[in-house]
Amino acid sequence: MKSYLLLRWRMMSRQVTELGWWRILLLGSMMLVAVGRGLVLLSTTETAQWLVPLLVLLMIVSQHRRRAAFDFLYLTAPGFRPWLAMEYALWSLPVALVLLGFGRIGAGLLTVMLAPLAAWVPAARTRATARRRHSVFRSEAFEWVSGFRQAGTWLG
Repeated sequence: MKSYLLLRWRMMSRQVTELGWWRILLLGSMMLVAVGRGLVLLSTTETAQWLVPLLVLLMIVSQHRRRAAFDFLYLTAPGFRPWLAMEYALWSLPVALVLLGFGRIGAGLLTVMLAPLAAWVPAARTRATARRRHSVFRSEAFEWVSGFRQAGTWLG
């Protein structure tokens, strides 16, 4: 587990280096405020609190299905599903703590218990097809338009 988490840390730091820390800080803070406001709104309502575990599960499942490292994980650690389950439980922990802060113990525990189930959802398949459908807009039309723009012949 330590090697896996170290690999995840290296990959995240590489992405931060490529994108730039100021972009991630700016967009991350905006996203944190928006998601936090929605979480507080759902946590204060008696019936809407039960939507939070479902929303967290759906967000983790969508991220899990698009994960690019499945082939690597199958090769290096065939029993990687418990590792992913632990990672997803850790991801859901801040949301559960917010729910617990508002006194929603049942919804908080359900959030932490449901999130690891996403590790056993199969990965999404690639949608490669043998035949490609023709586009409504042909590439030749775009080539003509760009050629006319460059030469100024569109006036004619």
